[in-house]
Amino acid sequence: LGFPLHYQVLDGYDLFDGVPQSEWQMSAPANGSGTGNLALDSQHRVAAHSRVVLYGQGGDELFRGNYTVLDSLKWLPPGKVIQYTTWLYQIQRFRPPIGLNLRGRVQTLLGKKLTTAQSVLTYPVFLNHEFAERLDLPARWERIYAEDSRPPSGRLQSYEQVNSSLWPMLFEGCDDSLSRTHLEARFPFLDLRVLDYALALPAIPWCYQKSLIRQTLKGKIPEEVRQRPKSPVVADPAYALIAQGHKLSDDLTYAPPQLAEYINIDRYIQDISLDKLGEWRTTMKLMPICLGYWLQQLERSLVVV
Repeated sequence: LGFPLHYQVLDGYDLFDGVPQSEWQMSAPANGSGTGNLALDSQHRVAAHSRVVLYGQGGDELFRGNYTVLDSLKWLPPGKVIQYTTWLYQIQRFRPPIGLNLRGRVQTLLGKKLTTAQSVLTYPVFLNHEFAERLDLPARWERIYAEDSRPPSGRLQSYEQVNSSLWPMLFEGCDDSLSRTHLEARFPFLDLRVLDYALALPAIPWCYQKSLIRQTLKGKIPEEVRQRPKSPVVADPAYALIAQGHKLSDDLTYAPPQLAEYINIDRYIQDISLDKLGEWRTTMKLMPICLGYWLQQLERSLVVV
């Protein structure tokens, strides 16, 4: 394609690298990834070559999902579903799953735990009880994930993801007041016009394996690139670092006493043992540590010299 490629080696990074010494104060705690320093380093590397950076966030949320044929029957007539599914196979050579979920049912019968991102949607029991009760957090959690609050369309996955509370944190992390660069960040997929259009599309055929994007690139890039399956990260990087020996309990030593107003520390320490962590629960489990670091930085910024 003629683009210059620059690689960033990640082997030397660890969770929360440089955070305890950081003087940068965000308006809210980080989202739980624990890799903020990595993102800042990336921005500085890009700023050395360009004044503008285009991010691809939003592409997965809008144009890719675990949609099935049975899902489509909920909002499309059977004839259209058959037509779209046939087209999808003939043009893209993709076979969308039927949606019987036989594997999941077998796992349930065998008593196996969920290993998908759905298992993340469990209430964080390590929250301070008085804090949670005062703000009615359990009931609010239930309302957020209640069936009747979901949109009456077949794009439930995309709708939930683009309404995530993590987006403001992502945008703020790209602001030059935090990155200390003159880099302008742009998110083409999150243009409101693109969002409105994409969320109105039927999941099958256009949003299965990013079919719409692949079709628009036909004849513009090599076929082996256009038809290449998406290669997801093998494991959550944060979980992999924890599995390699990073002790989350050490990060709690930086937390000020105020953290106990929001988090039951003893319960949290029990919850972050590796066998209870769960690969797809890592982000949620890191949030209390992010909150602790944020409170520490806030306390330091309020000190009058």
